[in-house]
Amino acid sequence: MVQFAEVFSDEQIVSALGRQLESEFGRAFSAKCLRHMIRSAEVFPNLQIVQSLITQLGSTHILHMIFNRSTNYSFLELKPSITFGKSV
Repeated sequence: MVQFAEVFSDEQIVSALGRQLESEFGRAFSAKCLRHMIRSAEVFPNLQIVQSLITQLGSTHILHMIFNRSTNYSFLELKPSITFGKSV
């Protein structure tokens, strides 16, 4: 039996899933948005940090952080209870 992942590339899977979800739930679940979600989870695996970033930064800043691969944001993991000078 051929494995599903061997037949389809990651991009094909995300594109097909994006089309299906977008038709059911709207543009927030397009293939492009799914790719952003995947990359976000790779860059910021800690949900608490992501929630703090979303409330304190604009979407342009968030996208820059997600797609600027040359910057290491591991410093955000050092003190998860304190972000940007505010106590969580």
